[in-house]
Amino acid sequence: MSNTQILIENIRGIMRQRGFKQKAAAERAGFSPEEFSKMLTGRKVITAEYIPRIAAALGVSTDILYGSAAPSMVIGDRKYSEIAVVDRDNNLIASITADNIIEDKECKVLCVPAVS
Repeated sequence: MSNTQILIENIRGIMRQRGFKQKAAAERAGFSPEEFSKMLTGRKVITAEYIPRIAAALGVSTDILYGSAAPSMVIGDRKYSEIAVVDRDNNLIASITADNIIEDKECKVLCVPAVS
């Protein structure tokens, strides 16, 4: 599978996981639904300048889009590469990865280490 195919599959998978319709994801990223559809079918090249827009629209890091974000956070017995906090409409409020915390809508997520 080519890097482009992996990227497309990751975008589709994230959209499924988060309940995004293709049209809504396209609009959030600033693309027409037709243009975004062509990207997801491989008929239009997803250029490097588009990647940050798509990642932001889906509420993930570019590493997650490329599938290179390794699970790095452990909660209980499960590993995660990202924790997304969304509102009732699936709009991203915060995205937590091992490298960063993205805050939005005047909300903040605090990670407090356990005291031993």
